[in-house]
Amino acid sequence: MITIRWEIREPPLAPTALAAQGECAVALARRLLGRAEADFPEVSAAATTGTLLLLGDTDSLPWVDGGIYLGTAPGSGELLLPTSLVPSLPEELLASALAYQFPELAAPLALLPSAQIVLPAGGARPLSRTLLELWLSAEEAR
Repeated sequence: MITIRWEIREPPLAPTALAAQGECAVALARRLLGRAEADFPEVSAAATTGTLLLLGDTDSLPWVDGGIYLGTAPGSGELLLPTSLVPSLPEELLASALAYQFPELAAPLALLPSAQIVLPAGGARPLSRTLLELWLSAEEAR
């Protein structure tokens, strides 16, 4: 097992995704559902129990307190990393290792080091109110 250390990335990556977990994800879903149709973001989304992942251009990603913005690692279009962090391993090697360890997950893979979670972003679909309501309903039932 190799330990990965994380350091501050300067300059940060341009955000192309937003990950929210737990209460942060629930708050994000509620806030998005409260928006008028014209203000609903045109982004793609992937979700797991307790986690929402939104993908889109920088200007389309909403802000949420506690959210983690992710960007595409240079030289590795298959890996989304926190915009302000750089791993101690070469990003291409990290992307290959994750793809090998999780072959069933659709790339690109989003890595949330603080929670030690790898999320498949390749299965993201356009965000809709219906899907967001279904996810939120399941979360509130837990």
